[in-house]
Amino acid sequence: RRDYPYYSEACDRVRFTLTKNPDIDTMAVDCNLVIEVYEPFITSVNDIELASVITHELLHYILGHHKRYHDNCYKDSLSHAVHNVAMDLEINQYLKNLPKGHLSIHDFGLSAGKSYEEYLRDIIAIITQDESAKGKINKYGHNEVSLDNYSETASAALVELVNHIIE
Repeated sequence: RRDYPYYSEACDRVRFTLTKNPDIDTMAVDCNLVIEVYEPFITSVNDIELASVITHELLHYILGHHKRYHDNCYKDSLSHAVHNVAMDLEINQYLKNLPKGHLSIHDFGLSAGKSYEEYLRDIIAIITQDESAKGKINKYGHNEVSLDNYSETASAALVELVNHIIE
């Protein structure tokens, strides 16, 4: 608490619940500051990585991502998964010791210090620059996009994401 007073109120209020829901493959926080933890995930990381992921979830809450998502002009035209990628990019640039496979601005060739909304615009720009996406941009985001197959690089995931989006 003393080292991170900005987090102290959230740390005092946070509650945890275990889930076996595979749709939550790590953790997820809601607007009531309840973090759902996928049971198999907590045994797959060490204590330092676990602390980083909990901090990541707290930052979703502290940065107001729930409200910012609902106020975002792209909320109805882009899937929540695309928004979540942008939110994660905003958060992860400041955290160390995240588990292997986390989303990183470096994977996308993006610069640091941007907000969720700015990263969302960057993702849209990447999509619109894709040759196959030109002329079809009004279709993107109407399908729910899953990053379940995200594996080796975020760039590969983004290409997969773009292909899903423009179908």
